[in-house]
Amino acid sequence: MPRKKKLKREDIKKNTSTEVSHTINKIKENERKYTIILVIMFILLFIVIGYYSLRVTNDTQISNYNKKISTVTSNGEVITLTSKNIMTDIEGLKSKRIVYKLENNSGEDIEYKVILNQDKNYTDICNCADRIINNNYIRYTTDDKVIKTLGEDRVIYEGKLSNKCSKTIKLRVWVDEAIPTDKDYHFHGYLEIE
Repeated sequence: MPRKKKLKREDIKKNTSTEVSHTINKIKENERKYTIILVIMFILLFIVIGYYSLRVTNDTQISNYNKKISTVTSNGEVITLTSKNIMTDIEGLKSKRIVYKLENNSGEDIEYKVILNQDKNYTDICNCADRIINNNYIRYTTDDKVIKTLGEDRVIYEGKLSNKCSKTIKLRVWVDEAIPTDKDYHFHGYLEIE
């Protein structure tokens, strides 16, 4: 059986300069690849953060102009209508419901109106001011029975709320199928209490 040879300093092959250059180039290639991946990840992170911060600042579902009525619960989203929301009244009755609760703790009975106002900030961000849906094409219901068209006063619901009482309003909003299809019409709004 042959005897194993001991490794000596002379037996170790020394790297030539081309092998060292090749190793350095491989490291640089990996460095570039990881740098590009990190830059893309940071860009995506900033896009996601920007989207959510914009969404949160514009999520004023109900503004309380009548400070005697407080909003207890709501979905907390901007009401956005686009061509995806064009539907028949039957489909509209099955659309997403926006639920919110009003509460009166003022010590007196209060008359109020819930108004669907256009969100001008969101409209500017969307750059759709020239494609706003006319009120005549915005349909809604608050009881899943009576379907109404939004009037010029934009009042969705009005009533009287007694002291220490609350009212839950369930709203469905959609775009009438009779809207012209020559443009991609939009509506961005929020609910206000007067």
